[in-house]
Amino acid sequence: VQAVCGPGDDVLIPTPYWVSYPEMAKLAGARPVVLPTAANEGFLLSPERLAAALTPASRLLVLCSPSNPSGMVYPPERLRALAEVVAAHPRLLVLADEIYEHVIYPPAQHHSFA
Repeated sequence: VQAVCGPGDDVLIPTPYWVSYPEMAKLAGARPVVLPTAANEGFLLSPERLAAALTPASRLLVLCSPSNPSGMVYPPERLRALAEVVAAHPRLLVLADEIYEHVIYPPAQHHSFA
């Protein structure tokens, strides 16, 4: 986060999130922007919600899949839809936290944002 963000930048963090993400943004001098998700939507960030949250200050989207703490795994269709939103905003980078890619339970499958 510190390598790509600084004062005046926004770091977009979908809920639920690992406790350190907002603090990492603050440490870089950036502003954490929490994007709510809901259990009844599988804790998945929607492309519409992402697009609505973007501003000229948006610099980084933290996308954790499989998610800690919810265990949610983004399906490939949703990742593609989010990628379309990101592609329309060349200043926006994605930090794809995929550290839990091997800690999933069938029928879920890990798909990389890359």
